[in-house]
Amino acid sequence: MNPNAPYQPAIWYSCAWRGAGIGRLVTYPITREAIGHSRDYAFGRGWPVAALPDHLARAHVGANIDPKWHAPFGDVAVVSLGILILSPKLAEVLGRFDLGATRLHPLELRQEGSTEVIDQRVWLNVAETKAYLVPDTSFGLLPIKDPHPEMPHQWRLGRAVPRLAVRETAAEGVELWMDPLVGKILFFSDRLATALRDEGFDLFDFQRCRIVEA
Repeated sequence: MNPNAPYQPAIWYSCAWRGAGIGRLVTYPITREAIGHSRDYAFGRGWPVAALPDHLARAHVGANIDPKWHAPFGDVAVVSLGILILSPKLAEVLGRFDLGATRLHPLELRQEGSTEVIDQRVWLNVAETKAYLVPDTSFGLLPIKDPHPEMPHQWRLGRAVPRLAVRETAAEGVELWMDPLVGKILFFSDRLATALRDEGFDLFDFQRCRIVEA
């Protein structure tokens, strides 16, 4: 290591959707128009705040439903349409940092067919993006066959753990974001990733980005 080299703050990423495991079977009130936001959500284009539901409803266990779909939520869970749902404790840590337009939207968790509240959860509505991914020097990404019209070159995760490279300027600004070039990956500032580890939230399986000079 060159002791005279300029300091480069670490940037971390997480394949959070994979780490959350199998999805949880829930329903929630949304409009047909809002369903179209699910793809945008996977690339950091958060749902309009007005379209966010006020509760989730856990479906009843059925004879033909895998019990895994009814597993406890834990601190991070994926529900219908690929939404990340957090525990209030985890959301509280995130809320200490600069999230910009990203919202931590509180939800009631109910049993299907009932108004009784059985738990409190938080919808992670990521609405901040930074286009600093460097695909040419990243590994483990595959091109998307039907990219967003505004982003003709988008990528998705392959089966292997990716190794991502980002430009050094990605460290500037908000401390949690997504990149419009690659879906379902969260990026964290070093401060935020350290705070989450210190609080015992190691479930994101943080991977360090390789920094490329701007």
